[in-house]
Amino acid sequence: MAKIDTLEVTLEELQAFTEEDYPAREDTVFDSVIVVPVDRIHDSGYRCMKFVLLQDGNVVGVRGGFSDVIHINGIGGYGRWYRRVPGVVKPVGWSIDCLPCGVLRLFGHKKMTTDEWTGSDFSVYSTSTEIGGKQDNARRD
Repeated sequence: MAKIDTLEVTLEELQAFTEEDYPAREDTVFDSVIVVPVDRIHDSGYRCMKFVLLQDGNVVGVRGGFSDVIHINGIGGYGRWYRRVPGVVKPVGWSIDCLPCGVLRLFGHKKMTTDEWTGSDFSVYSTSTEIGGKQDNARRD
């Protein structure tokens, strides 16, 4: 597990992290995401991104490389609703800052998770919807 200093890391160092070296599963928990541009243009015409997932400054996963959009708390901001739109969506606080190397970092006041697979888009979810030890927006098959 690599530890990085977000104030000292370079774009080149971030681009060197790979999904093969740092695989992330759906249950990987992290506290921030660094958005790293890659040298690929998506079919949409926008630059692709990869996402370095951090927990306490340690790289716990890398996702993407071919994604052109980020869905914060899922598509529509509903969380993980899996075809059942919730009647009430709990508010979630998100923040974005720009690291000295010029990339953006997304973080919130709670931990985050992501989907098992990242395709053309990347969804990141807050764990702040947990009630009684279970995620209120957990999968309902």
